[in-house]
Amino acid sequence: MKILLKSLMWLNCALFALVTHAQIASKLQHITVSSKLVGGPVDVQIYLPFDFDVNRKEPYSTLYTTAGESRFDVLKAEVDWLSHTSFSPIPQLVIVRVPKLNFAGADKLSDQAYFALLARVLASEVEPTLIRQFNLSPFKVIEGYSSRAVIALNLLGEMPGYFQGAILSAPIWSQLPKQLKEDISDNIAKGKLTNNLYISLGSFDENRPFFAALAVSKRHQHLMLEDLSQHHYHVGAQLALRHGLQHILGTIKLQDYAQFDKSGLNGLREYHQKLEQRYGYSIDIKANQLALGQYLFAQGNTILGKNVFDELLTTMPNSVIYNLRYGQTLLNAGDTTQATLQLKRALLLATEQKNEEAKQYIEQVLSRL
Repeated sequence: MKILLKSLMWLNCALFALVTHAQIASKLQHITVSSKLVGGPVDVQIYLPFDFDVNRKEPYSTLYTTAGESRFDVLKAEVDWLSHTSFSPIPQLVIVRVPKLNFAGADKLSDQAYFALLARVLASEVEPTLIRQFNLSPFKVIEGYSSRAVIALNLLGEMPGYFQGAILSAPIWSQLPKQLKEDISDNIAKGKLTNNLYISLGSFDENRPFFAALAVSKRHQHLMLEDLSQHHYHVGAQLALRHGLQHILGTIKLQDYAQFDKSGLNGLREYHQKLEQRYGYSIDIKANQLALGQYLFAQGNTILGKNVFDELLTTMPNSVIYNLRYGQTLLNAGDTTQATLQLKRALLLATEQKNEEAKQYIEQVLSRL
């Protein structure tokens, strides 16, 4: 596995020049939803991942966040960093800021009435608008930190099962009404709140008893509880977000390929079938397929590795990157003759597609052979 990761990291650095600045520019968009429920506009901020493609075959999962301004900037950067390469630990996400309802009389609503209304606006007005404009999958995750995790908890309480995942970083349980706290605790223990859940304990001791009670009653297959109380308040926020995203989404982007030592591509296909059952949509196999091929070659299993790459290039015969990476993999395996042929194929494609950066890079690789 270490060999594979080193190879992937080297390739990523070498190929970084092939990605244009325009491709890595993420985009913050503002849309206005005309809401009948509140009798006016609802403003929503959407953050699209780099190289966003509305026509991409695999739709994008959605991360709803309750973050304030400063933490929203950090969250965008963190998600970008964790998802910007083919071997990143999580897939690309569309980030949606949970909107604040501003209308006459909103400030007079009780918390329960406000969150009940917000839940209805999100489900029946905001999400349908987003689906029409963006290429979104059914898989939705909500996240919140500290006092803003309480917003996420209120929405989860109003919409059990609506979100397929939740990241609750150091939530302040004392801010929840007693009955809602009891209901949420019971639903968490029974796995009814959401299918995939991460909860961390922060640096406030008053939250420890509730966290400890959850740990005792834990019966949820995809619930992860993490004690981060030893970390600074701000550091814990970063760690919780990172760990939560990996807990909920990490199975999409494989890190350990040893389980496919014998089964190869067939095993990976079966794995992706299970992913589809868990996440509710078809997940593109190509990134994991590429990494599996590289892993098998690194382990000396060239027969299964070749089968993986042959299938990948049958599916994507004109991909400069996949042809190049196969050539690099063959080169690392010591097969200079086949590597040269594969790299020349990649060079021909880069020339035909007028990809000058790729062309220059491949010419440099070939010149060293």
